[in-house]
Amino acid sequence: MKLRISSCKTAFTKDLTRFTPVWGLYLVGILLALLPGLVGDEPATVGDTLGRSLGGLAVLNLAYAALCAQLLFGDLFRSRLCNALHALPLKRSDWFFCHVGAGFAFSLVPNTICALLVMPLLGQYWFVSLLWLAVMMLEFLFFFGLAVLSMVLVGNRFAMVAVYGILNFLSMLILWVIQTVVKPLLLGFYISGDWFQRFSPVIWLNNEQKYICFDWVSHAKVFAGLGDGWLYLLILGGVGLLLGGLALLLYRRRALETAGDFIAFKPLAPIFCVVYTLTVTALFGALGDLFFGELMIFLPVGFLVGYFTAKMLLGRTIKVFKAKVLLRFGIFAAVVAACVALIAWDPVGYRTWTPEPSQVASVRISNSVDVVLAMNGGMEWRESIELDDPEDIAAIVNLHREVTQKQGEFPDQSVTSLQLCYTLQNGRQVTRVYEYCVPAAPLAEFFSRPEYVLGFTGEKEAYLASVSLVALENGKLIGKDARALLSAIIADCEAGTMAQSGIYHNDGSKYVTWVEFKTKDGRYNSLAIYANAENTVAWLKENFSLWADENSKPEDYFQN
Repeated sequence: MKLRISSCKTAFTKDLTRFTPVWGLYLVGILLALLPGLVGDEPATVGDTLGRSLGGLAVLNLAYAALCAQLLFGDLFRSRLCNALHALPLKRSDWFFCHVGAGFAFSLVPNTICALLVMPLLGQYWFVSLLWLAVMMLEFLFFFGLAVLSMVLVGNRFAMVAVYGILNFLSMLILWVIQTVVKPLLLGFYISGDWFQRFSPVIWLNNEQKYICFDWVSHAKVFAGLGDGWLYLLILGGVGLLLGGLALLLYRRRALETAGDFIAFKPLAPIFCVVYTLTVTALFGALGDLFFGELMIFLPVGFLVGYFTAKMLLGRTIKVFKAKVLLRFGIFAAVVAACVALIAWDPVGYRTWTPEPSQVASVRISNSVDVVLAMNGGMEWRESIELDDPEDIAAIVNLHREVTQKQGEFPDQSVTSLQLCYTLQNGRQVTRVYEYCVPAAPLAEFFSRPEYVLGFTGEKEAYLASVSLVALENGKLIGKDARALLSAIIADCEAGTMAQSGIYHNDGSKYVTWVEFKTKDGRYNSLAIYANAENTVAWLKENFSLWADENSKPEDYFQN
């Protein structure tokens, strides 16, 4: 027993002293990342810098956790060293906890030093550095648990990097496959990328920009500053512990002779082959689309390369072009092709589904204003109108049916993008998204309504009274006549000619000018005026003196 305890202490101490330069470099990296926001700033700014660094430092923890696991469990990759060390009077669990304890210290020590160094800069808010430390440890705990599990599953360093990377971004790979393969085949298909990002912590922590809120004095409220982010981080830490427990169970059952193999547990080889093939396919497709604008050509190439390189890695040989391997590749390709064909066939009628107007309690129509990366869901929807009037619902359902019947193809018509979110009478919500395949004309009336254009649904007089400033495109301010101009704009909204995108003015109407106004609560709104906005244009024609000079009058747009 004494010999075992002594051996554990020796192993733990050796891990700490042997790799001290590594966590020293980690500390330097953290300080360099924080330094621009720490020099010469007020305590509030320092605290804000700490909070905002958590997403970016998650990337550092991602790489650092993998490096720590590789250094501490490196004996699993070399057959002689693995057999020699496991012949010592230490159980496998002893080795495991020694390495894991040292790995946790590799993060705890540098992050604690950093927190103590920053604490004097925070003044009365010194406790924020402790919150920062807690977040950093929770992040590292997850990544380190996943890294250790990846180490146990494989038999060489390259395999560990591949498996660790795939596990970290597996959800984003699935989302990419859905967006690239499923979405083009199913008109109207919609899936949110939010939950996929949550299963890829390094993506979610950066996209959400979660940080410690520094606007409160109470310790409890500062701790709550991350809101749902704290719950997410606590779940991450718990998942990291579970992954570590699973790694321990597998470590006890791992055959020592698998050191050097690509996958240490043979039943996992087919799973790795499939996931690795899809990963390489996605990589080829993304690169082909980025550099050559050719996605569909590079996808089969990536599939071919991915499958056979996976076989080479698993078999540790380049002689994989054999009849048995080719047959398995053919079966795999046939299964993938059958899945794609099944989606295209659409046996459940996803593409053609439309509700009966009587089944719909309300519908929210959203107009896209920005195109973002497909990884985030394809489109970003910023503005929407909620409709519950039966006539409005019937009009939208009829438009929806027209889109599904024509499969989004409207020759010689202006098209736009639209998101439909139905709330049915039974409480169920159904969402469809149509990107650049909806005729614009039927939507012009909806996107001209005052609640969309001006953002008000109350009484007209109350809205007019809330406006404090109106200006034209050249900066000319409108004083006592502002109410008359706004009344004209509201009249055009009700007439359906005030839509704010040129796509809704494809009848030859030209852009005239824009008008900006400010409400008493400090909100600004800018409106584009088109020639078919008759009431507004008529008011402007009667008030040419509002332009700065004769040359700036838009007479070309005001033809009688």
